Amino acid sequence: MSKSKTRGSKNREVKSLLCMNSNPDESKWGMYAPPGGCDEIVHNVDESTTKVLCWKCTSRSTGGVGSISRFN
Repeated sequence: MSKSKTRGSKNREVKSLLCMNSNPDESKWGMYAPPGGCDEIVHNVDESTTKVLCWKCTSRSTGGVGSISRFN
């Protein structure tokens, strides 16, 4: 049975997680965290997800640390 038939969008369990850069010293991507850590909450992630990187930290990792300084 295909994945789409076993787990559709209507019956999936979701949760919210704090960006893993909330604690930059423990994060694999801590070098992209804002000073003091990130406080973004990512909503509607799959229930099996344990860590998540928010869109701001993801943007910093792809465009450089100063690329979204207006959001800090």
